[in-house]
Amino acid sequence: MEVVEQLPSGSRYQAARLRDPALVEFLAEQDDEGSSSAPSLESWNPMREQLATITDVLLSILYATAHDESTPPVSPRPEYPHVLRRQEIRREGLRELDMILVPYEFEEGGDARG
Repeated sequence: MEVVEQLPSGSRYQAARLRDPALVEFLAEQDDEGSSSAPSLESWNPMREQLATITDVLLSILYATAHDESTPPVSPRPEYPHVLRRQEIRREGLRELDMILVPYEFEEGGDARG
């Protein structure tokens, strides 16, 4: 086992790896269903993720017991490059679908009914 593999998940090395464009593309293409733990960046680590989740659950309980129907705030979390890329990929897919469903452009002053 190499020394770099033994570094903690919140290390700068691990965060730099998550910013590597090849790894971002690879992780963005993976199915996010069933992923139990998110990767960490710099100071963000699994313990902080668990604490943020506990905080979110406690706030939800407080809002429910106070009969407050508004949405409780959620703890801030880091933005992962591969998650952002995955969202871009989905938006591109929606644009392609939009072009299939609406293949023509509207002319100025024209009627959309064709």
